[in-house]
Amino acid sequence: MAQAIGKRVGMALAARISLDHGPISEPLDIIKFLCKDFWNEVFGKSVDNLRTNHRGTFVLRDVHFAWLSGLHPPQTTRSDGGAPETAPGPTRAELARPYLWLPCAVLAGALSALGLEVASVTADASGLPQIDFTINLLLAAAAGAGSSSVQA
Repeated sequence: MAQAIGKRVGMALAARISLDHGPISEPLDIIKFLCKDFWNEVFGKSVDNLRTNHRGTFVLRDVHFAWLSGLHPPQTTRSDGGAPETAPGPTRAELARPYLWLPCAVLAGALSALGLEVASVTADASGLPQIDFTINLLLAAAAGAGSSSVQA
């Protein structure tokens, strides 16, 4: 459900944000647009780092992903009145996983609206508050061989 909503939202946002730009046809130029203009409108800042293997895989790093800034593991209070301690249980990265489905879907929808066929968008939250979003595009030769999916 969040994936379908996110994809529709991403498509609508990309259409609105790209109105002021001329047509963008090269995949790298589309990713650069996503990292600067789109990211700034949606997440309040530009991507901190972009890496690519030049074969359809892009890693976008946001060192302080604002959507997860308030995510903290449960705390337990100490009986001696000392500072609270982290309760045993899931890590922050595990807690973040369901909250990353929506931004992954928004990115997939935006890329789709901008003309790219997306194989997957995944997010790695192991270094919170840093998030690495990995985008895998369907290459022209493989465009009919796979289906789109969004994962977190």
